[in-house]
Amino acid sequence: MTKKILLLTLTLFLVTSCGEVTIEAEPGKYHGLGYDPVSEETEYTIKMTMLETRSSEQWGAFLAFGMIDLENQNRLEIYLNQHQKDDELLIAGYRYIEKEEFVYNRILMENIPIGETIKWDISWQPDRTFTIKVADQVETTTKVNLGSMAGYAKVSSAKGKIHRY
Repeated sequence: MTKKILLLTLTLFLVTSCGEVTIEAEPGKYHGLGYDPVSEETEYTIKMTMLETRSSEQWGAFLAFGMIDLENQNRLEIYLNQHQKDDELLIAGYRYIEKEEFVYNRILMENIPIGETIKWDISWQPDRTFTIKVADQVETTTKVNLGSMAGYAKVSSAKGKIHRY
């Protein structure tokens, strides 16, 4: 029991600090880890690597870093995933979810090898206009309904690594 509490405490410490986490989920399952609420930050750099895919009949591998509104649960996620469950290459994109409904999903890059580290730069203004840049190549801007925010990492049917700094 003590080992489990120590492991949970260590996991929470790693996630809430600016550091690297490895997160995994079995085929057809999700796993998520929460970060501390955003205070004075106005930008993050994220490095994301899909280490292993574990596709299931339900869906392909998915790895994301997101920002969630602590009150209304709206969220903006940047992600790597298999476009089709048996794909050998990944896509990178972002999606906005409001009240559990997908508002939009944008693919920014394709043909990413599994195991390649993708760098993201995310910044935001007080009006919640987000600028998202992926791999120092593709940049886009979107405005979303997020108030008090916290970050999180999420994985499905995969093993991945996320480094937030």
